[in-house]
Amino acid sequence: MRTLIFALCLILASGGLAPDATAATRFSRKVLEVKNKQAYKFFRLDDLDLPYLDGDSATVSCMVYRGAQRYYVEVGVTNNGTSPIEITGEAIRFEKPGYTSFRTNAMAAAMEAAAAANVPFVPVPPPDMGTTTTIDATTQGSGSYSHTSGTATTTPSSAQVGANIGNSLGNLMASRQVAKAQSEAARFANFLSAFSVDEQRGLVEPGQTRLVIATFEQIKDKRAPFSVTVVTGGREYVFEFQEW
Repeated sequence: MRTLIFALCLILASGGLAPDATAATRFSRKVLEVKNKQAYKFFRLDDLDLPYLDGDSATVSCMVYRGAQRYYVEVGVTNNGTSPIEITGEAIRFEKPGYTSFRTNAMAAAMEAAAAANVPFVPVPPPDMGTTTTIDATTQGSGSYSHTSGTATTTPSSAQVGANIGNSLGNLMASRQVAKAQSEAARFANFLSAFSVDEQRGLVEPGQTRLVIATFEQIKDKRAPFSVTVVTGGREYVFEFQEW
């Protein structure tokens, strides 16, 4: 087990992964919990508790988080045996009883995330400074013999000054939010492309750990309990998740 923890730490560190804002999210996407926590062991990584199962030849961890359309399945496999074992996309099954689901290309998800990271932000320019004109005048005489004299003073509008300040602050907050979202999307795109199961096909040598990410979608977007089965080393490792 120590091998799995140490190896995953090295893998994720090399991928540039930073801790998420909360313990319940991964790249701003909700992490789903296993149904029966007593059925699994856990280790702490990136402020998240990852469930894992031990087998005779392998230790397998599985974490699932979802976005608007996809489920992202992270699987870590440590080879505890003496012969190489294989982990491929076909070895990861996503099953939600009553609903049709299918595996999609994780690299396509990476490209979408990269495209989202390139969305430019153009702040709205603050409006021109408004003015207020004050007229101070006096009238002498009456009728056709009246005479008006005085002064007119134009000054910046205090109300418009407040609007300018509010607009500038709004632009600042919006630009920071967009920059943060772009940075997060860029990191996620890099992470997906680095560990996509479509690109990581191959053997896990004895004593080694491999981390892969598979993506899944379902025809009808319904939240319901589901399972992820990882087939490796001649055994099935089943992780049951809840989603309400």
